[in-house]
Amino acid sequence: MFDPRTLAIGVGCFVKGWAVLDFPGSTRANPSYQVYVQKSSSTPQTLPLGNGVFQFPLIVPWDIWQYIVVPIFAGGFTPPEDGSFLSLVNVLEA
Repeated sequence: MFDPRTLAIGVGCFVKGWAVLDFPGSTRANPSYQVYVQKSSSTPQTLPLGNGVFQFPLIVPWDIWQYIVVPIFAGGFTPPEDGSFLSLVNVLEA
């Protein structure tokens, strides 16, 4: 089972511009079976997670990405107004 909090942190990093996505070996004829969420040049040294722990890269199976993450953005996701990373992660986890 994939941990929802870990997924929310990885997607939150992407939303904040702290992570980039990679679809290794992906082509139209042969889509990748995994999505890699990797550090970007603007990733903070320490993520503001409170007591949480998170490590890059986050490797997400394609079906979880397709059926959980894609609908969030397709539905017009708007980040929380307070701009807090923890608020963003909490909204994504819910």
